[in-house]
Amino acid sequence: MMNKTSYQAGDPVRIRPEWDGEREPVHVIVEWNGDRGVIAPMEWPHGTIRPQEAVNAEMIEPAFPRPEIRKSRSHGARPTENEQGDQDHA
Repeated sequence: MMNKTSYQAGDPVRIRPEWDGEREPVHVIVEWNGDRGVIAPMEWPHGTIRPQEAVNAEMIEPAFPRPEIRKSRSHGARPTENEQGDQDHA
């Protein structure tokens, strides 16, 4: 399975359920290099040193995915310039 999301350091992510078995808390990307990197738990109440884990892109997903952008317009909306084409309006 290919993951088409591009990540960078600081992005909040979760480990995918198929790699961990249960939904882990949110992690943050510590460093990222192409299709792999290092993550650490965003919150770690067990001390000042947070554990880090090496992962590749197929093992993680965005913690807060962006909602899908609506592609269709409502029925009464005016057409945009690109949609108007050569129509004459009186």
